[in-house]
Parts: sequence; structure tokens; C-alpha cells
Amino acid sequence: MSLATVQAINKSCLGVLSPDTGEYCVDVIASVFANDTEDSDGTGIPTEKLCSNCFLGLLKQIQSTSFSNYDETIASTWQSIQSQCNVNYPIDVQPLTTNVTTPGGGDTCSSIANSTSNSFSQILAYNPVLDNYCSNLIAGESICVSPPGGAPNLTTIAGNTATQTAVYGSTTAPRPSPVATGTTQNCAKYYLVQQGDYCQLVSLNQTVDLGLFQSMNPQIDSACDNLLSGFYYCVMPIQGWNSTTSSTVVTAPTATPSGTTSSCYQYYTIQSGDYCGKVEDMFSITFLQFQYWNPDIKADCSNLLLGEAYCVNGADQPPEATQASSETASNVDKRYVALVPEETGGVPYGWPGVKARALSGGVGIAKVMV
Repeated sequence: MSLATVQAINKSCLGVLSPDTGEYCVDVIASVFANDTEDSDGTGIPTEKLCSNCFLGLLKQIQSTSFSNYDETIASTWQSIQSQCNVNYPIDVQPLTTNVTTPGGGDTCSSIANSTSNSFSQILAYNPVLDNYCSNLIAGESICVSPPGGAPNLTTIAGNTATQTAVYGSTTAPRPSPVATGTTQNCAKYYLVQQGDYCQLVSLNQTVDLGLFQSMNPQIDSACDNLLSGFYYCVMPIQGWNSTTSSTVVTAPTATPSGTTSSCYQYYTIQSGDYCGKVEDMFSITFLQFQYWNPDIKADCSNLLLGEAYCVNGADQPPEATQASSETASNVDKRYVALVPEETGGVPYGWPGVKARALSGGVGIAKVMV
């Protein structure tokens, strides 16, 4: 950002006239001159307006920078206004502070860029009068070879503190539901995808690198065109989210289903209302892994046992685990999950585990495709 840009932003960010009216100064100033048919120096403005914070603030801002139309004529007017308002501020015209060079015969933008440690595009950016090919460079006329005004020396707004120093969060966030298949558990922040979202938009709005966003959420395909509206995705990992750490085989906390592996790093005890998709979301595993570690589970996942411990992080992986970890929405849609309707009718038991886009066909029936 150049100093000229900073000054332009400062000019547009003038404060309000007063806490009572809450009017922005840019609107107040515009309304005062709205009916003027010819240019004027402003000294004829009513004193209560002319001496308000808005007008004085505008003139102070214009005087403080070399990137305005402030000159000796305006300096004289500014001095007169200060006398009317009984205030005392600087009136000097600010010198233009930038590096310039004067091309000689035979000079080109490329040669000037090389000699001043700039790129060709930077020379064009600093000098908008030059065309895209720098074919209108005139010998003897100075051009800028640094950002207009030089690099700004910005200061932190009083009371403001840095809110983000890295892409990592410090603590793991509670896992919401439903979460996209395979999304990392080592997540500090989740985002609920809305209708109309796409990967680049989420990446931009959540300040997360697009590649990192896809890595943390392997359900997303390479074209990034299968975001699921209504599902949560990780948008900020914790430090070391994808590091491989050694695990220790643990003892199951309670009885396990027949065939459940004893070589398990983590167990989960089934609670009322659980279903396979919910458990998979909670532990960022696929159905293939869940069934491999707990072979008693039927293909339609209709036989989870309440109160029994299931392995959710086994020491061994199924042969197809690599493919399963990148299982896309279309693959998942081909797996059936048994749902038992409530006795009173309505939404099937297990909501919100089913995907919203397939729910309409499943209300009140025993099975829906998810």
C-alpha cells in the first residue's frame, strides 16, 4: 500500500459530526455544497458548520499530505478559516517525498527498472501516465521509481490488538454436527457451509489457504465442486494437526461387540441417539474403517449396541483405507443406513445424520439413502 493510498483512505474515514446526530462527515460536507452552482473557497459557509469538527478535520487532512490539491492558495484560505474559528493549525504546503529519476536518451522502462531495483510492472504502477508498453517515456521528464510518498509508517489504532498471528488455533473446538466425512478432528474452528458457498469463497472469507482447506476436509474433491450445504468444515487447524504420532493400545472401557479388534488406540461407547454416520463424524473416520475395526456392524449399520464400546482408532487399517479417506459425497450416497421411524411419525430417527438433500424421500419410511 502506498502512502498516497493511505492518505486517500484517511480522507474517506473522517469521523462523525457529533454523537447526537451520528452523521458522517462526508455526508455533512456533501450536503453543504449540494446546491452550489460554482466553485467557492468555503469561507462563506455558516460559522457553526465551517468551524465544526467535520470541516476543520477535512482541511487538516488535506494540509497534512502532499497527495492532495493543497497549495499556496488553499493555504491562504485555510489561514483565514482558522482566524474565523479561532484555532491554530499548521498551514505549510507539504513537499512531495518520493524517489524520482530523469530518463536520458536511450533509456527504457526496463533499463530504469534494472538500475533502480524495480520490476517493469512497478515502474508502470508508480507512473500511471505511462502506457502498458512504456512507449511514451520522454527523455528529460522525471518519473517515480518508488511508491508515491515512499513506504507508509503505519501505527496501531489505540486499544487494537492482533487477533491472528498464524493459521493455527490454540485449542480444539467442540465438534459440531453434521461434519463432512473425513474432516480432521484437530480443528480450532468450523464453518457451516451455506447455500451458494464455494471453496474459493469460503477460503477468502475464513482467511484459510485453499490447499489447507482441502487437506483438512478430504471429502472435497480435486475440483472443489462438492461442498455440502448444511455441513460443517474445518477452516482453522491446531498446530501439528496432520502430524503422525505414536499411539498406545488401550483396554476397552466396557463390553465390546463380537469381533471388535483388541488392537485399538481409542474406543467409543455408544449412546442413545448414535448412528454410524454420527460416530464417523465425531472421530473423522470412514464407514469402511469403522466396520473393519468392528466387523459385527452390518452393512446398513442397523445393529449398533447401546452401551457397548466400539473401536474408532485401530492399529491396523483396512486395505482400501486410502481410497476410503477420500470418499466423495457421491460414494457416500450409495450406502444405506437403517432408520427407524418415530412411533408418532415425522422426521425419521437419527436426524440430522441424513443429508438434507436426500431426506425428503425418507420421511416416514424405514430406509433412506444417504
